[in-house]
Amino acid sequence: MNQIRDYEAFAAKQQYLSDLVSEYADIMLKLDDLSESEYARTISEKIRSENFEIAVVGSFKNGKSTFINALLRKEILPAYARPCTAIINEVRYAKKESAIIFLKDNLTDTQINSLPDWVKKELQNYDPETGISVPMKKLKDVLTIPMGEPQDGFETPYCKMILYTPLELLKNHVIITDTPGLNEIETRTRITTSHLNKADAIIMVFSADKLCSRVEMDFVEKDLKANGFLSPFFVINRMDTLRIDSEKEDIKMLAKSKLSPLTQKGEGCIFFISALDALDAILDSDEAALELSNFPIFERALATYLIQERGRDKLLPSAELISTKLSEDVLANVIPKKKAGLKLSLQDAIIRQDNAQDNLHRAEERKEKINETIIKNSEIYTEDLSQMVDNFYNDLVSQMYIWVDSYQPKSADDLNPKKKAETIQREILEYVSEQIKETANTWYQETYKTAVMKKIQLLDESIQNDLAEFLKELQNSHAAFFGDNTEYTADTQSLVSTALSVDSIVNSELTKNIGKSLGVALGAGVAIEILTGLMNPILGILTAIGAIAVGVLKSSQKIVPEIKEGIKKSLEEKLKANESDSSKKLKKETRKIFENYREQLTKALNKKFNQAKKEIDSVVDTLKRDRVSIENQKVQLEDITSRTNSLLRKLQALVGDI
Repeated sequence: MNQIRDYEAFAAKQQYLSDLVSEYADIMLKLDDLSESEYARTISEKIRSENFEIAVVGSFKNGKSTFINALLRKEILPAYARPCTAIINEVRYAKKESAIIFLKDNLTDTQINSLPDWVKKELQNYDPETGISVPMKKLKDVLTIPMGEPQDGFETPYCKMILYTPLELLKNHVIITDTPGLNEIETRTRITTSHLNKADAIIMVFSADKLCSRVEMDFVEKDLKANGFLSPFFVINRMDTLRIDSEKEDIKMLAKSKLSPLTQKGEGCIFFISALDALDAILDSDEAALELSNFPIFERALATYLIQERGRDKLLPSAELISTKLSEDVLANVIPKKKAGLKLSLQDAIIRQDNAQDNLHRAEERKEKINETIIKNSEIYTEDLSQMVDNFYNDLVSQMYIWVDSYQPKSADDLNPKKKAETIQREILEYVSEQIKETANTWYQETYKTAVMKKIQLLDESIQNDLAEFLKELQNSHAAFFGDNTEYTADTQSLVSTALSVDSIVNSELTKNIGKSLGVALGAGVAIEILTGLMNPILGILTAIGAIAVGVLKSSQKIVPEIKEGIKKSLEEKLKANESDSSKKLKKETRKIFENYREQLTKALNKKFNQAKKEIDSVVDTLKRDRVSIENQKVQLEDITSRTNSLLRKLQALVGDI
């Protein structure tokens, strides 16, 4: 249980940093910087609420549920014989055990009819924010495909379940996510892939008795590695089913040879365990048997990775950011200026305030010019990107013809004509579906995403001069008031970069939002809409009607060309029908990206402008008060200086410890 203590120690460090950032927020409030104080409190809350999210992936019947139960050290997830529905199942901490289910948007009549009666009763008052409470004895109704429903075509009405339970591991900011099985339908694999972006650690569970199937290897190579998930943990489960030592060694060699090239950590991320033996040992409190299962080796490796690598990534940037703000801004700039201002006479301060207004006015003009430049260029860039979207759809139709014509069905000839036609067209559609997914992903990663980021870079370049002049005028306004006559010699690019970094614009938060918008755009405009409905196997029955409706037995040589021609016609119609709506959504998301850029940059510039003006006005307001108030303000500044120095030392010590 050492790893539990490690998680507890990290959670304590997490809380400590959150408290230090809250103290920084309090200091900035006393320095009359309300905006910075609110920003710091947002960071503090984010630090406090950070979790380690662990996603467990694997094929049906590979022992995922048993593995998760062993990780949780309690039988929480039931293991069912029937295939499970394609939903995300999150296990989170709460003092009392409970479960919540969330429904998909826009349920079809078929999906509504598949709901258990006790769920149907909740539909009228359903709130997508709070979900529906699930009695623990009813979990099977939600997590498995109903009896009588087809495994291949069943589309669950649920999108996610959250299972709350009072376990020590979860109490220390750990969330475990059980994902749909990979070897079920394509929708399940897509749901699993889309959820992995949130994960801090991805654990893929294999079964030693059926190691590295085609579905599993395709998922690792095409879904994990291709999407940038480069350090998954590979767990080879059910080693207890191998009774011969030589067989175990063969499995280990096979796993290492196939899987180690697919993770940056090589063989260090491959573990051979028995989750069932581990769970039995845990429930029996048999530490010796637990060690023999090799499960503790994996637990320690996971804890080390999360705490030392992912934990450092979660805490260090915020700790360093606040330390930099304290040393380079508060102590070196804000406090000295306030102290200098309080030494002025009221008459001199009013004259200096008037002089600073000229600089502030010019800064405001620059700010407006920046806004106009972004609006103008964003329209131009959006049109350029829109043309790329149109070209993608046009090329996709041509590519689709090639994919259909080149595919050679592998279906057996011992099927009846109708069944043969259905099977052949399913093969072709599955092949084309995979090609579309890969093409859409490549286009997004290598063409569209790159082009959008290039346009953002061009926007940056188009405002550099005006942005530098804006910052220069703010600096000059302070020089005019506080008497700082330091010549403005800062390099334009570094000055702009520093300003943007401090306010978390281009180099951090905005970039994250752009990436999020691109992801939404891709999902709404390309892969998801193309694949949803387009690859329905029922489509091909209609395309082969000439071959089967009249009951004429045809050879595969005659059936296949007819099926292919029908598929090409149907796919082209579907693509053209989807093109208008999908491209509009993608173009709309593109506009949102640029608008988001403009809004965040404008917000940051307004913040800098208002704060610069407030720093001057607050000194004049203080000097208008009586002498006692002025002296009290000086004493308060000395106290703030002492608190700031103390806080900086604590943060610097924490940075070294992280």
